[in-house]
Amino acid sequence: MVVGKSTSVEFKSGMLLSKEMLEQLEYQTHLNELQYNGYPDGVIYGLTLYEDKGKLFFSTGLVKLMGDYFYIHTPIDIYSLLDNSDDNWDKGTIHSAIILEASTPVLINEGVCMKEIQVKLVDQSTVHDDMLCLAEFQYYKGKRGWDIENSDLESQLNTTGTVFSLLNACYSLNSESVFSPYIYDLMKQHLERVEAPLNEDNYLLFMLSQNRLISFETLRQWFRCKKLKVNFNSRSDIIEKFIKGVSTKKAVSNPVVSHPHTPVSDDGFGMG
Repeated sequence: MVVGKSTSVEFKSGMLLSKEMLEQLEYQTHLNELQYNGYPDGVIYGLTLYEDKGKLFFSTGLVKLMGDYFYIHTPIDIYSLLDNSDDNWDKGTIHSAIILEASTPVLINEGVCMKEIQVKLVDQSTVHDDMLCLAEFQYYKGKRGWDIENSDLESQLNTTGTVFSLLNACYSLNSESVFSPYIYDLMKQHLERVEAPLNEDNYLLFMLSQNRLISFETLRQWFRCKKLKVNFNSRSDIIEKFIKGVSTKKAVSNPVVSHPHTPVSDDGFGMG
């Protein structure tokens, strides 16, 4: 007997939606709910910061906000957003945030409600739980010139000068809100500069090299090995203690790189 199906639908402008098309839309909604039900609000995939022809963008992606799923189908042009703000800006320098916010549901037909998600530039002090922060920075009229290629972990701890901080951009894993891939990549680069890494450093470096996102539990294990107490409710404290843990470690001879098949100790790291 048939217990499942896979159907593709090609939507074209001006088409009348058939019963089968509506069923496929409902199926896709249920699929998201099944796959990401345990995920908190945040970026599920994409929304990567990148530069193209001298302009900054966030890539397309999928986000969960207030329990709803939104597919960002076109890149977000950050400079265009700032151009629009410049036209109506009458303040001085301000610590700002680029956020995503969902609109109030609108009934467009019987049984059919629509929400739209908007990208906005707001004061950092006004960001609340109904918004999804993508980046924070120091805004002033006409500011263009972020060097995202030469950013480092230290620069992510503040939003002064020409730095884009993605420290508070929330990405979503099952039952956990974690750092963005951008932050994890900076952590990876920090570890790669260690001349004589310890076993736990090698293991964390391996995890960061193999995964786009890693659980905060993996970081907790690393901090336990470093004997550092960290407030995981403070993202700044995590990064500050991470930098401290890398810079104050004791060098060992003949470091051993942990391997997926290497026996591990109770704390999750390779036996040394």
